[in-house]
Amino acid sequence: MKSDNRKRIYGLGNRLWHTDASFQDPPGRYSMLSAKVVPPVDADTEFADMRAAYDALSEPERARLEGLRVHHSIAYSRQTLGFEFSENEQEALKGAVHPLVRTIPRSGRRSLYLASHASRIIDWPVPEGRLLLRELIEHATQPRFVYRHQWRVGDLVIWDNRATMHRARPFDDARYRRELRRVTTLDVEQPAAVTTGV
Repeated sequence: MKSDNRKRIYGLGNRLWHTDASFQDPPGRYSMLSAKVVPPVDADTEFADMRAAYDALSEPERARLEGLRVHHSIAYSRQTLGFEFSENEQEALKGAVHPLVRTIPRSGRRSLYLASHASRIIDWPVPEGRLLLRELIEHATQPRFVYRHQWRVGDLVIWDNRATMHRARPFDDARYRRELRRVTTLDVEQPAAVTTGV
């Protein structure tokens, strides 16, 4: 695509650390990304473990985050890159509110839940909230928490959005084509199975 193509400019937002569909309610749970076309240059994807990032916080830091809620908006994350939305688009993209710290069902592990879509902390002054969100993203993306995947055709990567941030690494997309196909499931609990006696 040409450098000024609107779809390409929108897609550049995937180079920001993000969590799929956190701007929806219910948000995304699992994502699957399949490599169909891979360029002959590095066009990797990085993943940050938000459980390990939470575990590495001090007890006072964890206590400070308890009970905080965050507004997530894809319009916010794209606008930080200069992408402009029409009035109708903005109306359709109001976002969603989620806890800053989530407990993953079954494992019981705690995880930070934020990324570039996190626009503000509810009931906090916007500047202070955004500073805290930036600090936490910087903390969570230290090399010790990050895995970098080098794509090969046919690769399939599956991750849990409740405990992971990810981002695409930049490459010369005006020269090389990369085609990855993604599916994301929603974070909806399934009803318990019902068994009947025979």
